[in-house]
Amino acid sequence: MTNYKVFATSKKNETGIVQAQNSTYKFSIQTSQDQNLALPVDLLLGALAACILKNVERFSRMLKFNYSHCEISILGERIDVPASITAIQYELVIHNSDEKLNIKLLKRNLEKYGTVYNTLAKSCQITGDINIET
Repeated sequence: MTNYKVFATSKKNETGIVQAQNSTYKFSIQTSQDQNLALPVDLLLGALAACILKNVERFSRMLKFNYSHCEISILGERIDVPASITAIQYELVIHNSDEKLNIKLLKRNLEKYGTVYNTLAKSCQITGDINIET
């Protein structure tokens, strides 16, 4: 079993800070949306984005394909009562000219082996597309 540990703190009427490994992330704790800082839900969706991008790197080695870079956009749908994310949609764009890339196999692996992906998939529907740009 692997364990993960983060530390977070906040000051009243100010901001929150999450520390993980050697990184620090600021976030908004205000009830009104602060356009300068991420909200906790942004961090959650960002964790999913990071999970998918990390696994593209991992599976590029296993599936033996090359890429220059990738980008992902994620849309989370929220309801108010009870407050929760009910659906997540993503679009992953892989910049690559490698004909060996099996998109269906990559997508299946991303959805099967991602820790954050699997955790979120237990609580809401996740759908996505992978597109290739050369």
